[in-house]
Amino acid sequence: MREEAAVVVSGLTKTYGGNIVLDGASITFERSRVHALLGPNGAGKSTLLGCLSGAVTPDSGKIIVNGKEHDGFVPS
Repeated sequence: MREEAAVVVSGLTKTYGGNIVLDGASITFERSRVHALLGPNGAGKSTLLGCLSGAVTPDSGKIIVNGKEHDGFVPS
C-alpha cells in the first residue's frame, strides 16, 4: 500500500499586477524523499515556497498538507 503524499500542490496560480508568476504549478512531495526546486531566475521558486509557508496567498489552486487543505496558515 502506497503512503499518502506529505504535500500536494495542484494548479497553483499567482499574479503580481499583470505578471503571471505561477501558472498552474503542480508538484507532489512524497514522504521519505529528498526534493529540490530548480529553475532560472524568475521561474517562481520563491513564490511557490511563499505559498507553501503561508507568506504568499495564491490566486487559485490547492495545497494539501498531510491530507488537509492548506488555508494559508502553517498546519500543526
